[in-house]
Amino acid sequence: MDKKVKVIAFDFDKTLAYITEDEGYDSPIKDLDIIPKSKEMICGWIEQGIEVFIFTCRPEGQFKQIRKWLDDNDLQDIKRIVHKEHADYYYDDKAVEMIPNEGKTCYSNPVPASDYEGTLGSIASNY
Repeated sequence: MDKKVKVIAFDFDKTLAYITEDEGYDSPIKDLDIIPKSKEMICGWIEQGIEVFIFTCRPEGQFKQIRKWLDDNDLQDIKRIVHKEHADYYYDDKAVEMIPNEGKTCYSNPVPASDYEGTLGSIASNY
């Protein structure tokens, strides 16, 4: 496959923002810690010229708080936040599963570097 990655959708809760089971999704966004490995992965993609946007099940009324949180965590280059409907499972042909709150993929190299001209695969293989 000869495909150049242009856009990556990245989940917010437990993928970029650390949330414990005790805190749940009701905890104030401003109090959430960033998952360092996820931030590093996102910054690497942005440096490669890949657009990264956030998608979340949080209500759209919280998007301004997420925007401020992103800015406060030096992720101003993320320009879009979009809403996704809540579901127990998401079936998708392009999903890369993440370990909650660790900033690591469940697989050692979810996308071979050769498939994406070295951009996504080489960055993701480090995590």
